[in-house]
Amino acid sequence: MVDALRGKVHQLNISKEGIPKTAVRQMYVTPRGAIGDNQGSPISEDAVLSLLPLESYMELARSDKVRVIDRRLQPNLNFKAREGDKPRPGDLGENITTVGLPVMEVKLGDVFQVGSERNGVVFKISSARRAHGAVTEVFGPAWTDILYGAGLRTGLEGSLEWGKGGFEARVLRVGSISAGDSMVRIRSEGNGSEGQRRHWDY
Repeated sequence: MVDALRGKVHQLNISKEGIPKTAVRQMYVTPRGAIGDNQGSPISEDAVLSLLPLESYMELARSDKVRVIDRRLQPNLNFKAREGDKPRPGDLGENITTVGLPVMEVKLGDVFQVGSERNGVVFKISSARRAHGAVTEVFGPAWTDILYGAGLRTGLEGSLEWGKGGFEARVLRVGSISAGDSMVRIRSEGNGSEGQRRHWDY
């Protein structure tokens, strides 16, 4: 029996063209991901949903090294932010921006229910989320050091950075979720003792 780890959905985000993702009030999730999102055709079913904590955005906002750099360097991206702006929820490409979830206690294999017991979504954490090079093009390299420090580069659960960069998940039960919905860990299907190495997208 695992502890009922809890958090909430701060924001839901989708995009048909990569990053940034745009906020939506409600999201319907299938085994291939969120309807209307380009992660609906993922390489792996273990990565159809991505999560990232609001607390990570707050940490990035405190750094004077993380900000929009020269916009002329990203002509193929859809950012409308001005130079110097800080990243906002959805900018790092997550589908679900969580809030209040103690991410350092999340383990690979943990199963979460989001939304109502009848119509909500159930998903399993499959891996730590990878760092996208496109984000570095927009905000510079410092964000990876803050969210993906040395501990996570070696894939160690329980490191100081574990969970800051978010997670990828496999959908176990389809359904709909809304901004403000609660999320709770209902069981774990992993042993929680082994880390997982990241696949770096640079």
